[in-house]
Amino acid sequence: MQHKKQVVLNFLVVVAMLLAAVGIMPASASLSSVKSDTSTLTVPAPDDVVLEPTLKMKSQQDGEGKIEGDPLLRDEWFYDRRTAGDPSVHFTMADAATLRAKAADQAATMTAQQALQPTAPNAFGGAWTAVGPNPMVLTGRGDASFDAMTGRIGALAIRSSAPYTMYLGGAQGGVWTMAYPYTGTWTPKTDQLSSLATGAIALAPSNEDIVYVGTGEGALSGDSYFGNGVLKSTDAGNTFSKISASGYFTNVSISKIVVDNADPNTLYAGTLRGRGGARRTSPPDASPFGVWKSTDGGINWTLVYTVTTDPLAFAGITDLEMDPQNSQIVYAASLGVGIFKTVDGGATWSPIMNGFPPTANYSVAPTRFALGISHPPTDALATLYAGFEWYDTLGARQPSAVWKSTNGGANWFATNTAVIGDYCGSQCWYDNLIGVDPISSTVVYALGLYNYGTGSGGIYRSMDGGANWTDLGFNLHPDYHAFAVRKDDPTNIVMGNDGGAWFSSSRGGRLALTDPITATTWLNLN
Repeated sequence: MQHKKQVVLNFLVVVAMLLAAVGIMPASASLSSVKSDTSTLTVPAPDDVVLEPTLKMKSQQDGEGKIEGDPLLRDEWFYDRRTAGDPSVHFTMADAATLRAKAADQAATMTAQQALQPTAPNAFGGAWTAVGPNPMVLTGRGDASFDAMTGRIGALAIRSSAPYTMYLGGAQGGVWTMAYPYTGTWTPKTDQLSSLATGAIALAPSNEDIVYVGTGEGALSGDSYFGNGVLKSTDAGNTFSKISASGYFTNVSISKIVVDNADPNTLYAGTLRGRGGARRTSPPDASPFGVWKSTDGGINWTLVYTVTTDPLAFAGITDLEMDPQNSQIVYAASLGVGIFKTVDGGATWSPIMNGFPPTANYSVAPTRFALGISHPPTDALATLYAGFEWYDTLGARQPSAVWKSTNGGANWFATNTAVIGDYCGSQCWYDNLIGVDPISSTVVYALGLYNYGTGSGGIYRSMDGGANWTDLGFNLHPDYHAFAVRKDDPTNIVMGNDGGAWFSSSRGGRLALTDPITATTWLNLN
């Protein structure tokens, strides 16, 4: 009980100070008249359990250490120690009045003492000066050299017309640009906007001055934070602003954006689960996961394909591709479900899974599908590639592989697994990506998990449609998440992983199958 009264006394002192400061409560006592009279207070019994505001009982903690207890307990503790007139706690109204009087005296004295204190200098009165970002220096995985590394990359894009600007989206670092020939420094472009988590960057094919950014990282990791809608630039990325109207993309991540080939105001966005907070929490009020479509430049959106309305589900769209020759044809990869296609601009969708393993149970793990497309004008139909791991109906894991369709997804067949076998390993749900040359449909890239056993890997290229694969992962950083090709000259590629971004003007090097692993041609952009 002594503790209770002392807590109340301290609380009332603060209240009295505030009241005296605004002239509501008179103050007329000196410091010598203020005493801490606790001689009549009762000491609480040993079994009087006090639950501090910042603590929780062990019985309220689940197996992962998360706090799942009754949030009213803190309020109960707070008010229990500020309740007067309850005989059960031996704290009467007279006690409260006495303590209020003492608090008023203490407040007056403390106010007078503060007026005599010297003025402290403002430690933060000057202007801030930027001292970063600066890369970390880590040992390269290959030749043991010291290399600059930054952090996880969420999205990449390259302008295919002058001035060939490169766009980078940091997983939690916003949008940055670098000018050609990519030997300078990165410039931040969205530091002042509402979300720095980035999952998608797309240039409008008909006008590359228009750049769309999907906020919220789509890697599905515990710290892949949700975003705040879609950003847009109409001046080639010099300035960005939030374009999506309020009420769309609430607490979700955007994994991919594709823009109509002829109309820069028509675009699609794929959404999935995003996390938030230090405890990596899934928001309970997230917008439905699926494919969203806008026809007014990203302001208003319609959900054209729904994955789930359960905001806590481990689900969503992991990839989107649009046919370069027909904007009405869009392909969507749904986590743990499969690959779907629309031929009418999103009005209807159909699964395209013919040729995939008949014993697959994609809901286990669940399977993350990665997509890539190439449809040069000379080809009658689009060529698609899909990469994924899967579990069979007996629960056995089957290694990741790259599959191919030469008829727009009507049929699929597996490519050669030599060299590339299980390219995304046990992390296909996190780092799994396919990139395809837009001019030559036989040039394809698969990106995934660094191969710690061989000391290389993580990114592979085939020049013959998947018949042979080349390891390009020398002296890089593990775990790949982003890839972009310059459409006018596809020899120029850029990829991003957990350590930053690397560029090559020769498709990554090792152009001959007999070239050594050291013949890769990556330029470190960190």
